[in-house]
Amino acid sequence: MESKILNARDLISDIEKDLYLKLCEEISFYTKIIISNAKTVGNLDSILSLANASFKNGWSKPIVNDGVKISFIESSHPIIESNKLTFLILQINYKYLINIKMKKNLKKYILNHLKKLGL
Repeated sequence: MESKILNARDLISDIEKDLYLKLCEEISFYTKIIISNAKTVGNLDSILSLANASFKNGWSKPIVNDGVKISFIESSHPIIESNKLTFLILQINYKYLINIKMKKNLKKYILNHLKKLGL
């Protein structure tokens, strides 16, 4: 009885291996299509994520024309916008290192910037 069970396990394992190899062989014909579809889905995911972030954060799209001039009016970087407090701390640390005298006015400086950032 035990040998029948062991033989059955071996047989099942052989069948699974056989099916797996056949599946791999069949899929290999579609590799280029699968890769192309994966790239398309990745691009769509990236665009959708950016669109969702734009909507959520109230970002606007740029105005593009045929001119050669580039103007950034009331613009900001999305990473800075999404991490205002972190950016503020980095900015404060930088300014503190540049001007040690700022230490006296640090609390006032932080409060003013928090108000400007709407925090």
